[in-house]
Amino acid sequence: GAGIGIDVGAGTGSAVGTGVGSAVSVGTGIAVGAGTGVAVGAGIGTVVGTGIGKATFLAAVGLTIVGSWWSHRIVSRIEAGIP
Repeated sequence: GAGIGIDVGAGTGSAVGTGVGSAVSVGTGIAVGAGTGVAVGAGIGTVVGTGIGKATFLAAVGLTIVGSWWSHRIVSRIEAGIP
């Protein structure tokens, strides 16, 4: 029977671009949020001043780090040609 070939390298550029675009979007979102908070007089102390605020802030930072690692992992596998 005939096999089906898959060209993994064909999509590498778009995957890398997507990873970089995602990182820029996350960074921009964090900067806009922080800037908005400062503009209305709510600094980081307001966000982490309560237990739930601290937990939410730590969860957001943790999820951002995990998401960045996961995106890097996906792009690295695509660049290496690993399906």
